[in-house]
Amino acid sequence: NFPTFSAATQSTTSKATGSGVIISKDGYILTNNHIIDTSSSSSSSSSSSYYTVSEANKVLVYLYNEDDPIEAKIIGSDSVTDLAILKIDRDDLTPAEIGDSDSVQVGEFAMAIGNPLDMRNTVTSGIISGVNREIEDDNGTMYTLIQTDAAINAGNSGGALVNADGKLIGINTLKMSGTGIEGMGFAIPINSTLDISEQLISTGKVKRPYIGISGTDVSETLSEYYNIPVGVYVRSIQSDGPAKSSDLKPGDVIVKFNGEKIETMSQLNKKKNDCKIGDEVTLTLDIQRRHLIERNHSATHLLHAALSNVLKKHVKQMGSYVDENYLRFDYETDHKLSNDEIKAIEQEVNDKISEGIQEKTEILPIEEAKKLGAEMEFSEKYGNTVRVVEFSD
Repeated sequence: NFPTFSAATQSTTSKATGSGVIISKDGYILTNNHIIDTSSSSSSSSSSSYYTVSEANKVLVYLYNEDDPIEAKIIGSDSVTDLAILKIDRDDLTPAEIGDSDSVQVGEFAMAIGNPLDMRNTVTSGIISGVNREIEDDNGTMYTLIQTDAAINAGNSGGALVNADGKLIGINTLKMSGTGIEGMGFAIPINSTLDISEQLISTGKVKRPYIGISGTDVSETLSEYYNIPVGVYVRSIQSDGPAKSSDLKPGDVIVKFNGEKIETMSQLNKKKNDCKIGDEVTLTLDIQRRHLIERNHSATHLLHAALSNVLKKHVKQMGSYVDENYLRFDYETDHKLSNDEIKAIEQEVNDKISEGIQEKTEILPIEEAKKLGAEMEFSEKYGNTVRVVEFSD
């Protein structure tokens, strides 16, 4: 029930090895995504040991008590859950018996089966050391895992974690290693793999809900510096995403999801992924920076237009920085601006603010706009990049 396999590429004879679990009589095998996708940071070996799906030209599966390998097809993979499905051309297999990972308790017997260090059909045993462990990988993806002290090594990834009845309760996926660390292995609870496996088998991919925003974590340090709450700072909202039709705005800080506190983007994504497509959710927001974002958007538009008009060509904005006291916009031009060009741009921006302010009263109050125009200046000019500092007061 617990095969091993390897993947090779055309340009090298190196192999990546791992483990898997037969989940159907007709040859579907459940394993880890990071074994066949080098872009995943969950890999228990160096990334050079693994190959992306596009690079691999062959995946070989070795079944228990069979010497000859069987070539497998990659049906689908999902980096978010670190799961993948392979398929071999067989219809006489005995699938693993699925257990109930929700009922697993600390102290229960556990056994890991797999292919550590290319030693096929290795069995190690231990106990369940913990459940619902929140583990974050290098990409910021949060996993909820079963912890075990059964030995898990490179090559065990994708293999089975079973209980005393031989029922599958988890997919071994990673271990913690380092000086002073012993017996800390982790497995994906089998219950959380069932829907993912079905989707990968039927469509080759996983459909999941999305909010349609880009965000940044507001840490305790940033919270104190900017005087905003810990949470997820909304940087932008997709024009065609679900959030576009909501009251969510750039500059808001998301502090709760359906009434539950969140502090990081990974926490937000995890709670979002627990929902179904079409579900309505409630976000609790801190909106104290909205007026700054709206003001800055207006100022950015005016400045961009002035640069393009004076230089007679489109100017690309490279980035921006915003806080309570000033705005800084970085633009790329094809030459270092002359003093005359700088003065012309300053004048055009100031004129536009004065002329068009009646149309922008809902975003930029008149008195603030006059101050903004009077104190605009260019600084730190070098090469073909212009940094613009625009003071708000």
